[in-house]
Amino acid sequence: MKLLNKGVIGGAIFGLSTIVCAQNYVGIGLGQVDIDTEQVDINTEGFDDPTGFEVYVGHDYSENISFEGSYVDFGEAKDNLPSVWTLSGDSFSLAVLGKMPISKEFTVFAKVGMHFWDAKLDVAGGGTLASDDGSGLVFGVGADYKTNDSVSVGARY
Repeated sequence: MKLLNKGVIGGAIFGLSTIVCAQNYVGIGLGQVDIDTEQVDINTEGFDDPTGFEVYVGHDYSENISFEGSYVDFGEAKDNLPSVWTLSGDSFSLAVLGKMPISKEFTVFAKVGMHFWDAKLDVAGGGTLASDDGSGLVFGVGADYKTNDSVSVGARY
């Protein structure tokens, strides 16, 4: 039974910091995850919004184009009722970023690519009720502020 489907877990990761090494970069992110079950018949009204994290690496092909790969762990959303249900997932993605420098320090960007996700629904004492995986389009926007030659901070949605 495929209880979980495409779009089950959607996430927004905010407050990222990046370490820049020449034209290559690595970054980490931490943020609140939004649960989205629009495409399946699961009521997630009672589930909390977990904290997730992202780790990414990229390469600046030019001032305006970057390529990026990332891993996102969406955390565990729990319903906090007797017989606790837990919804969890993760994703790997490959994307291209279109960047627009506003100043020497500040850059905005848009991102589009593919992500490959896994999700599962567990119940306390009962194990895994359902799991699913798939792939789909990933897109987002963000901004980075370069604090010095090695570090920038930013936000992504």
